Amino acid sequence: ITTTALPEAIVGQLYDGQISATNSPTGFSAQGFPAGMSMDPSGRISGSPQAGSAGIRRIAITVTNVGGDADPKALDLVIREPGIFVLDYDSTRGSVSGKPRVVKGKNVLGQEQHVALFAAPNLPQFIFADWTLTGAAPLATVNNPKLKFIMTESAFAKANFVPNPFLTRSGSYTGLLRDATIPAGIATVKLTKTGPFSLQLMLGDGTYTLAGAFNAEGNFTGKISRLGRSKIDVTLQMDLSVSDSPILGAIVADGTTTDLVLFPAEKAAPAVGRFTLTLPADPTQSDPVVYPAGHGYALLRIVDAKGNVRVTGQLGDGQSFSLGGRIASEQRWAVYAQPHGKRSLLGGVLTFTKTTAPASDAITGTLRWEKPVTTTGRYRGGFVGNIAAEGSRYQKQGLAALGINPWNLSIDAGVLPSPITGTAVLNANYSFTLSGAAASVTSMELNKATGFFSGKVQIGSGAVRHFNGVLLEGPRFGRGVLLLPGSTGPITLDPP
Repeated sequence: ITTTALPEAIVGQLYDGQISATNSPTGFSAQGFPAGMSMDPSGRISGSPQAGSAGIRRIAITVTNVGGDADPKALDLVIREPGIFVLDYDSTRGSVSGKPRVVKGKNVLGQEQHVALFAAPNLPQFIFADWTLTGAAPLATVNNPKLKFIMTESAFAKANFVPNPFLTRSGSYTGLLRDATIPAGIATVKLTKTGPFSLQLMLGDGTYTLAGAFNAEGNFTGKISRLGRSKIDVTLQMDLSVSDSPILGAIVADGTTTDLVLFPAEKAAPAVGRFTLTLPADPTQSDPVVYPAGHGYALLRIVDAKGNVRVTGQLGDGQSFSLGGRIASEQRWAVYAQPHGKRSLLGGVLTFTKTTAPASDAITGTLRWEKPVTTTGRYRGGFVGNIAAEGSRYQKQGLAALGINPWNLSIDAGVLPSPITGTAVLNANYSFTLSGAAASVTSMELNKATGFFSGKVQIGSGAVRHFNGVLLEGPRFGRGVLLLPGSTGPITLDPP
């Protein structure tokens, strides 16, 4: 006998079951069925249990074949009192399947029977909202399309479907996590047209992912597991009454709560092209031995019409960096990186200003810059400061096309025994000719493709030091960083 379990029976309801066996069975017999039920020689069980037969019956089944061999086996038959279950849903919006099998309307199920239902929309214009369940207690939240409960004498369940609010809200959402006003991480949500999403989270030194789904009210709560550490609690919410609503929420990790605001992707990002960007020294920091006096710089490229960006550059302490991202609504780009490794920070929001003439497009914003204590490199004691970033679109014109030549070059701010100033004339081959005190600059060249300039300067009678920087075509100036053994200094290039 290969049958391992008998289907449950319900008092007063027709029963249909079949016993299976191998080795060419020729007959089946059984003992223990309640009144109203029987099994024929082919192994088919039929009939309906009569009143008073509810319970568990041990059925002794025997099968024989032409060789006269008999194989007895005992199987339990569960007989339940009948319960009336009514299922309802709008069949133009969705459908419901279940175990045991149920249909819309009246069903007879066994009392104390475990019931599992699953609701699914028929069209993308609708989503599942929740269940209405009476007469029984749900074994899980009624906001889940999977409903489980234990059948009672009478129960009613309705699957509720509502118009899909996510059809026009699907896409990418990006933003910063903040502990008070300090960036603590960055998150990106990719939302589908029916509510499920994927979350990528960079928090502190870790990167985490989570898959989930917003309910019909635009809410989600979940947890991210971490090996050897406590779980991260994630709460997200969308205001579905507002178009282009950001995703708000909170992340709780290791007892610390950080708030997040994720903005939808910008639908009209600035035109594809290049921007040059200055990352100037913090004017509130007065000691160049403690905090970098050099001006960082970068080249930012908008690589496609979706607003994806790529940035490469050098910070004011000489540290190179690169990062990417996507411009969000209202032309905001959330920046979060760890240029100096763990516990370091370069984070904030840069805003693009679009104009009717793309050549005049600009970038502004404040970035927080933190470097931890280290044992190598410049500024080993670490520092904390702010960068008032400024950028403009770069058209590869070169300095001469701006109508300014010569330029005033300055290397100053207390990092040298005396300032180095003079004029810089850009030649046709994009090298500079230096005069005045700037003649101690032994070489200086402009990379027309990127807007970066670089050079070498003789510090008194000492060693030759390198410097790098960038040209901003819009505001018409250049800024850069002089690289010294333990510190940095500023490079400025301005109109006369």
